[in-house]
Amino acid sequence: MKRVKNNWLKIFCCFLLMCFSIDLSAQSQGMRENTRAELDGIKSSSVNNEIFIDGKGSFNSQRLAYSQIQGSPFWNDVFYPADLYVSDNKNIGRFLVRYNIASQEFHYKGKDSIELVVSTEMVNRVVLYNTADTINGISVFVKNIPGLLLNDKLINDYVQQMNVGKYILYKHTKRAVVIADSLFGAAKRYYFGSTNTYFLQTPKEVIQLKKISDDNILSSIPHIQEMENWIKENKIKMNRELDVLRFLTYYNQHIEIKR
Repeated sequence: MKRVKNNWLKIFCCFLLMCFSIDLSAQSQGMRENTRAELDGIKSSSVNNEIFIDGKGSFNSQRLAYSQIQGSPFWNDVFYPADLYVSDNKNIGRFLVRYNIASQEFHYKGKDSIELVVSTEMVNRVVLYNTADTINGISVFVKNIPGLLLNDKLINDYVQQMNVGKYILYKHTKRAVVIADSLFGAAKRYYFGSTNTYFLQTPKEVIQLKKISDDNILSSIPHIQEMENWIKENKIKMNRELDVLRFLTYYNQHIEIKR
């Protein structure tokens, strides 16, 4: 009798697993059906899987294939469904894309799943969906933010807009080739290294933060009552990105209520 029950339990579990697999497949198929493969009126180009070591493309520089470099040039190797925007905040459609931080380009799956590059001159905002390690599963990348300066120069790269509201955190990531000697110095070793720079946009200015920390965040915003108590009660650590975003969500909502 016990053996019969176990057999029925195995059959039931297999049935549930099969239903779950079918549901995931349908969701994946639905996601792809809602995306497009044609960029109407928007320039695109073929993918170049190489990078100059100096990151600038000067003729005297050595060029390496991505396969020769340890690590990934992408923000995430996965393709995500994403809305692409051009000037006047016009949405040109939803596509499957991934972000190449090293080249500062968005790749998308075109017709017959051929990987192409979106024109960075025309697309100035990209909204990715179903992304991990975010508060709401959405990741936003934007260009040409007024006042966003690095080394006294306007940032022309895409930057990640981390939240919405009057006080916005931006993250600029620079990914470049790092050269190191091999174990015995007989050859060079190449790998991708990343540098993150954070900016806080306030109603008055954009502030470059030396790093995300209690001092840098709290000294850049007006004090509000009960702010410290909320931080303590919610165990907020300002050196953690998600905690900073939780705090800014609270802060933006609080100042809106006070208006």
